[in-house]
Amino acid sequence: MVVRALAAAACLAGAACGDDAGPPPDALPDASPVGTSCALGACPEGLACVKLADGDPNAYCTAPCGGDPDCPADFFCGDDGGGARCLRRSLCSPCARDEQCRTILVPDGVCTADGFCSKACDPAGRTCPSGFSCDEVTLACVHGSGSCVSDGTTCDPCVIDADCAATGGICFRFLSSGEQLCAEPCNAQTPCAEPYQCDIPPGMLDGHCVPPVTYGGTCYPEPT
Repeated sequence: MVVRALAAAACLAGAACGDDAGPPPDALPDASPVGTSCALGACPEGLACVKLADGDPNAYCTAPCGGDPDCPADFFCGDDGGGARCLRRSLCSPCARDEQCRTILVPDGVCTADGFCSKACDPAGRTCPSGFSCDEVTLACVHGSGSCVSDGTTCDPCVIDADCAATGGICFRFLSSGEQLCAEPCNAQTPCAEPYQCDIPPGMLDGHCVPPVTYGGTCYPEPT
């Protein structure tokens, strides 16, 4: 769930080389099927649909990859439980430059000094997504924990399950808010730390720690 839309052409006799040989390896042509919507239909043969649940309006098509160069610039190669495949960059995804963080969902994305995607913000308004706040110095959204670095504990930031592996947790995403968080496993013998509650997320068979209902579907509710 490796498909490449278009391989760089080899230099042939009489053909342009160097800077004119084609796009850089991490910037596939716009015609790449990776990233096309699958919210209302199936993906082309050989591609898989990445979605939180049926009806996810942001569902998109993806392809297997061996590294970031196999994906469009605003995607990275990661394993979200479906094998290594191209995943759309979101807040806290790894990055090297601003352009990689500017997606169809986050057109004002920026790459922070510590190498994670964020977005430009205005401290005077609510311009950051749920779980983030605007840093008045960098004018970029910062995760509620203070950093995109995760040790896997509940409510730490994550992009894929591997970000939560230290505690055996999963990377869970609220469909309502889009917030992604680590959720540690739990059961009657291993309860959650306060204030989290043990619940079985949709599509899961085992219990995981999630914020209480009173938090309104976020790990970091805004002060009232």
